[in-house]
Amino acid sequence: MRRTALAAALVAAALALPLGAWWLSGSREARREAEALRSRPLEEARAEAGRLAALLAGRLEALRQAEDRRPWQHYQNLYHEPKGAYEGQSVVPSPLAQGPEDPLVRAHFQVEAGGALTLPTLNTQIDELNRDNEVQWRGIQTDLAPLAAQCAPGVSSQKDQGPAQAQVLDEDSWSQNAKANAIWRDLKSSSRKGQAQE
Repeated sequence: MRRTALAAALVAAALALPLGAWWLSGSREARREAEALRSRPLEEARAEAGRLAALLAGRLEALRQAEDRRPWQHYQNLYHEPKGAYEGQSVVPSPLAQGPEDPLVRAHFQVEAGGALTLPTLNTQIDELNRDNEVQWRGIQTDLAPLAAQCAPGVSSQKDQGPAQAQVLDEDSWSQNAKANAIWRDLKSSSRKGQAQE
């Protein structure tokens, strides 16, 4: 009986050593695989986030370049269009007066020299030129107004955007841009008088 017990103990010891080693290596491999399974979605999410960030950065840069090419007058509700008339006064609604077409743009705005924030979608003097959703645009103007002080000409709270581009206007063009609302009223009044006389 002793021999059988001794033999059984030796066999158990002989089996325990390789089985234990097999169990240890298997459990390490199982932990590595489990870690890989857990980390794979995170790695894939990071890769997808990087891809989407690069696409968005490209889209934003294209939008910035398009806005850089836009004439400054477009940020007013009404502006003098030099190509609109060869002689006399000519003001037209801004192409931005209908609101932004790009879903990434909430609103176009301009900060006047005195720090006032204006939107091309709002005309505080001529109600007929305001969009149907005037309340929404006034809300956006109110939301953005605190930022106007930071954007006012002469304040440099943002990093340097490069050299400013100057545009030289003749005196008549400058005057028509500055008095666009009054000119619009005069032109509309003249048009109504002309129609009434016909």
